[in-house]
Amino acid sequence: MVDAWLNCTACGHRFSASLPNCPNCKAVNGYYHSRTGTTKNLAVTTILALFIDGLGHIYLGNYKRGAIIMITAFLLGLVGSYLFGWWFLLFAIPFHFWQIFDAGKLYKRLRGQ
Repeated sequence: MVDAWLNCTACGHRFSASLPNCPNCKAVNGYYHSRTGTTKNLAVTTILALFIDGLGHIYLGNYKRGAIIMITAFLLGLVGSYLFGWWFLLFAIPFHFWQIFDAGKLYKRLRGQ
């Protein structure tokens, strides 16, 4: 049987196509690099978190925390605006910026920084 060879797109190491990942950098089909620990992008994470609360966390794979943030933001907007009028923004705006900052911290933690 002839063994096919692949060149890893992450580190350039040549390895057997029968292996599930690169033995040098553990890249799976070249989409994961062990140095960064994630294929996710900080800019995409920040933009998603900027537009929809919790979406940056979901993008990074932290589904439970992202869902909790999404539900909290929705309830804060719905209930807060009903009960407090425009004063709910005193809570909603800091919460929004906190979750963007938290998504960035989660990204850095996933990268091992």
